[in-house]
Amino acid sequence: MYVDELVLSCESIEEAKKLLQESKSLFEKGGFNVTGFVSNCSSVVGYDKTIPFRSDRKPLGRLWKTLGVLWDPKMDRPSFRQPEVSAEAQDTKRTLLSLAATIIDPLGNLTPFTIRAKMLLQLLWQEGTSWDDLLLAIVAAVWSNWKGELAVLSQDRIDRACIQCSLMELAYMDLHGFADASGSAFGAVVYLRLVHWNGKVEVRLLAAKSTVALMKKLSLPRCELMAALLCARLVAYVKREADLPIRSCFCWSDSSVALCWIRSNSQRWKPFVSNRRYCATPDNPADFASRGCPVSTLAAESLWHSGPRWLQLDEGAWPKLKISHGRTP
Repeated sequence: MYVDELVLSCESIEEAKKLLQESKSLFEKGGFNVTGFVSNCSSVVGYDKTIPFRSDRKPLGRLWKTLGVLWDPKMDRPSFRQPEVSAEAQDTKRTLLSLAATIIDPLGNLTPFTIRAKMLLQLLWQEGTSWDDLLLAIVAAVWSNWKGELAVLSQDRIDRACIQCSLMELAYMDLHGFADASGSAFGAVVYLRLVHWNGKVEVRLLAAKSTVALMKKLSLPRCELMAALLCARLVAYVKREADLPIRSCFCWSDSSVALCWIRSNSQRWKPFVSNRRYCATPDNPADFASRGCPVSTLAAESLWHSGPRWLQLDEGAWPKLKISHGRTP
C-alpha cells in the first residue's frame, strides 16, 4: 500500500520540532523530500524554513485533507467529507458499493452508519442481484434513506487529541472494549479511560470495527463469540499501536451465554478469548456497531462517543455478573 502522508502527535512543542527534523532526515536518506507539513501549533509552523507550510488547501475552507479525513488545525478536530452523489446514477448494486466505498473512516467513528450499507450489500448478494440490476422498491427506499444522511455526515466532529493533558497528570489509564452481535453483523468498540490524580475521569472513543455476519447462519450465542473475538483483537491492536502506559484492559459483552462459554472448560469449545465481563444491553455501545443507526442519532449519542456512564465511576460500581461454572447451555 502506498501512502504519501504521515500523521503524528507529540506531547510538547520541543518534541514536535525534534520529530520534524528527524522525519526530514529520515526521508532524505531514502531519497525523498518532505514537501510540506501542517500543524495546529503556530510555534512549530515556520520552525524549519526549508520545509514549507502546505498551501495547497484547495476549496475546503480552513480544512485540510489528510489520509482521506478532513482536519481543522485551528479547532484541532477531524471531520468527514460528504461524498458526491450523482443525481443521474441509477440505484444498483454497483453504485451502492461505489458510493459506500468513498467514505473513508480509518478509526471507525462512523461504524454504526457504514455498517448499514455493508448489510444492505450482503442482502443483495444473498438475493442474487446482478451488478447493474435496479434495486427492488423496498431495498431502494432503504438505500435512499442512507444516501439522504450523507448531507449531515460532516456534522459528526470529534477531538483529535484523546489525551488533552500531560501524562504526568494521569494516575493511570485503561482500555475498555465492548462487543455485540446481531443476526446481521458483529461489532466492537474500544475506549480509553483516563483517571487523573485528582479523581477526574475521562473516557474517549479510540476505535471501532464491524463486519457483516457470515452467509452461513450461526446461532446468536455463536455470533456473540465472534464479536468477542473481534473485540479482543481490536483491543490488542489499539494497545500495541497507541504505545501508551496502559494499566489494564477490560472486555465487555451483554451475552451471558457467550461469557459462560468463554469461562467454561476450554477443551469443550473452539479457542476464544477469556477474561470477559458482563454489561447490560442498554449500556453496550457496540450495539450501534452491530445494528447500525442514523448519522443524526450518532452525532448526539453520548453512549457511542463516551461509553456507558458507569465508566466515570470507580471500578466497584461497575456491573457484575456471577456466572456458574456448572453445566453450560
